[in-house]
Amino acid sequence: MPIHKTPQSSLIDNANKGSSASPDKRDFRYELRSAAQSVSVHLRFKKCGCTAVGPVTLGIKGKVAQQRGLYTCGSVWACPVCNAKVMAKRQSEIAEAIEAWKGLGGTFIFETLTVSHRSGDSVAKQRYGVQASWNAINKGSFKEKHSKYGQHGYVRITEVTSGSNGEHVHLHVLRFIERPLSIDDLQNWKDSIFNRWADALQKQGMRRPSAKFHDFQPIDSADGLAGYLSKNYANPNALSGVFGDGKQPDTSIWRLLDDALANPRSQARKRWNAYERDTFGMKQMNWSKGLRAQLELNAEKSDEEIADEQEVFEPIIEVHPDSVRTLGKLGRVHSRILRQLELGNLDAVLNLLKEHSIQHTVLVTYSP
Repeated sequence: MPIHKTPQSSLIDNANKGSSASPDKRDFRYELRSAAQSVSVHLRFKKCGCTAVGPVTLGIKGKVAQQRGLYTCGSVWACPVCNAKVMAKRQSEIAEAIEAWKGLGGTFIFETLTVSHRSGDSVAKQRYGVQASWNAINKGSFKEKHSKYGQHGYVRITEVTSGSNGEHVHLHVLRFIERPLSIDDLQNWKDSIFNRWADALQKQGMRRPSAKFHDFQPIDSADGLAGYLSKNYANPNALSGVFGDGKQPDTSIWRLLDDALANPRSQARKRWNAYERDTFGMKQMNWSKGLRAQLELNAEKSDEEIADEQEVFEPIIEVHPDSVRTLGKLGRVHSRILRQLELGNLDAVLNLLKEHSIQHTVLVTYSP
């Protein structure tokens, strides 16, 4: 693999700029992960990207920098780096499923199921209330109702947003149906689902939600829906204060993390830590039984498996074990080391490693 030399001073200056510099998304996510680990109670997340599970090597596959041997937590809820990798894969899977079902002549219903939570209702309380209510509309005799309307399966996405009333758990559901439905059938199906859902929530001690927030609409093409369903990326434009410019509404859960970082002794910090605990082990995407097989999709992988997926590549640099944690905690600089590898600027990479006291070995033949 050819390594190209370029002037280094400007590259190193840019790599060492603070968070006021215009970051690319990887810079932002690496920096946010490093900062978030300082306020986290999620033990696996605190190890992500800065703990070795084997020899830590850096290299290139195609035009993309790769790294091997670093621990990944796989948390879509707490880790902005693993979140981005997992969500990109999930978006691809949903898009593939949509195209496959369209190819079979099918159509879709897009649904949003919400809860009406009180201020202070924990994510844990909502999580278990939502699951019980979901079971109520998908088990027993009620399950047959979905078949009556031509449903063959569904993809369910759990989302958590944040606002002045606390954190809010809700579901987005893409229902795969075999034929378009009449207006009466759509309304009857919608009403029956909502009433069963609302009744079940009340049995869990939660307030009855408003029917006006129950979105249930036919979608023919589902264009762009894969991106919407997997939209929970850590986005620099959605934040303010520490990491972003706040151009987006403040409902992103990452906005809560940003607030917690801006003032680690604030209520936001307590809310973020509670959110971490309450989402631990919660699955974000669920496929109905048999749908992936019907659409001839590959077997589903867990979030942890996706986060840990690694390309086979020829290593260029090996990081010494004593320096792995230092590299992982560099955040933005770590990201920009990877970028210089992608650009073929080994001189800039080596200077960044040296400047930050990262002990390493160059594994390729290189003549300055």
